[in-house]
Amino acid sequence: MYYGIIEKSWLEQVRALWKEAFGDSESYMDFYFENIFPQNIVFGAIEHDRLVSMVHLNPYTVCFEGNDIDIHYIVGVATASDYRRRGIMKRLLKLGTDYLQAAGEKFTYLMPANEIYYKSLGFEKYENSYLMPVGMFQGEENQDFLIRTVDCIDEEMLHEFNINLKSRYDLFVPRDMRYANVLDMQCRAESGRAYVLCKDKHIQAMFGMMKGEKTYECVEYLSLNYTMEEIVRIYTLLGYDIPESVEIFGAEPLWRGKKLNVSKGKGIMYKILYNGFSNDIFYDKMLMINEIV
Repeated sequence: MYYGIIEKSWLEQVRALWKEAFGDSESYMDFYFENIFPQNIVFGAIEHDRLVSMVHLNPYTVCFEGNDIDIHYIVGVATASDYRRRGIMKRLLKLGTDYLQAAGEKFTYLMPANEIYYKSLGFEKYENSYLMPVGMFQGEENQDFLIRTVDCIDEEMLHEFNINLKSRYDLFVPRDMRYANVLDMQCRAESGRAYVLCKDKHIQAMFGMMKGEKTYECVEYLSLNYTMEEIVRIYTLLGYDIPESVEIFGAEPLWRGKKLNVSKGKGIMYKILYNGFSNDIFYDKMLMINEIV
């Protein structure tokens, strides 16, 4: 069996394995494979000219303590159903993380389907997420915000937003016009749009809305305030049915200064690729990486 980086000529089999593993819509896969896949590094396992397992490494620039660093985010972790539980994915993930380490990257991260499995591969959960009930926050929302689609903003507004984010978070993915436009394309693939929440002409949050099974889902939400009241305001302004719960990353589950007893979500797991970096970044820090694609 071959293990290693696969060429983009394997697109047809990559897309078929993605569909088998994740069941995404054709419109969403069109977006992903036309706009995200070409920049990815994909490690695959091939046997008898068949792609049986794969790991996608998506490039991102993140801001850590005011400085931009280039890393890759792990997505598209998939193995064909008849090749599972053979240790194939463990080998691919090691190849992928060894590759990133050799390239000098400081860490990588993913959203775990199985926390115990990834912990056995050297990943640690440094950023929790929580399934927050939405109904209890209705009527609490601030009324001073307006929502705009991302095609109504400019680089100057985003520059100010990123400066403000630097004072709020130690680690986050900066928002620029390219990011905003790609997020908008992603959301349009599922009958949604990308938006900013503004107070006067100042951006307070950027997020996408995508059609889910029951109502629209708020995705890639990054805010200066990061409150449930703000999320309720978003749903109210857009006229969407408010979901029973939303998954909130990073922030403690608080309401009126009291910690809520709520279920944990998948969170984000990180693998440190540079010795000592965990001491630099993951203790007493405010992390905000919640990317999906």
